[in-house]
Order: sequence, then structure tokens, then C-alpha cells
Amino acid sequence: MQSNIIIQQPLPKSANANLKESAGILLEMEMMGIDPTPFLEIAARDLANQYGAIALDYSLQIESDFKDEGNMEAAAIWNAITAQLNNLEKTGNLIAH
Repeated sequence: MQSNIIIQQPLPKSANANLKESAGILLEMEMMGIDPTPFLEIAARDLANQYGAIALDYSLQIESDFKDEGNMEAAAIWNAITAQLNNLEKTGNLIAH
């Protein structure tokens, strides 16, 4: 016996769409008294591990893209990630390969 059941799966969201949805989380953390700095540092280290020497350029480009789209909240988060990348680089704690 055949069935006419059609299973529809939602299309995957773009990376930027996922970032836009999660952008407010850092503001919520601050309002709850949670310091987002460790999470920003993890994001910065992850970018450095994935993109090596171009991690800073990549982070700046994402920030710029969000500004161009008018999403200042997401741009501010990427600005904070960029600041963490700069801090890791200045302190010598960033090992880019």
C-alpha cells in the first residue's frame, strides 16, 4: 500500500539569519547581571581557530555587513568580538595558524 504523506522540512536559515536571532542574548545577559565577556572571548578564540590570521578581517567584515543591513545590535556584538580578537592579539594569547 502506498501512502501520500509528504514530509516538508523547513529550509535551513542563512548564517546571518541565525546571528540576527541570537544578537539580543548579550544584552539580556547584561540585564541579568551576567558578564558576556567570557562568551565573547570564546567566540573570538573560535574565529581565530577557524580563520587564523584573517579572523580579525573576517570579524570586521561581518560587523560591516550588519551595519549595512541596518542591524546595529548585531553589529555591536561583532564589534565586541573584534575587540576581543584585538585584545587577544595584543596580549599574545592569540595563536593564529
